[in-house]
Amino acid sequence: MRYHGARGSIAANNEMMDVEDRFDVLMDANDLLLERVVSSFLSVVVLTAVAIGCMILSVKYMLVVNGLMTFLRFRDNPNGE
Repeated sequence: MRYHGARGSIAANNEMMDVEDRFDVLMDANDLLLERVVSSFLSVVVLTAVAIGCMILSVKYMLVVNGLMTFLRFRDNPNGE
């Protein structure tokens, strides 16, 4: 077998499998890091959207209250006295 080079290719295959295994571990670690980064990013985006939504609702509430108070003032005193 040694004369035909079979043993050398088996050793080369083992080395190649070792390299492939290391590459797989590296890719798995990369996927895990990417998932964490994306989930953290999405959490920040969602929290920011919620905060912006709350601010918009509070501005709308203030506008409604201001409009209602203006209406009531005008209703109670149409001449602006």
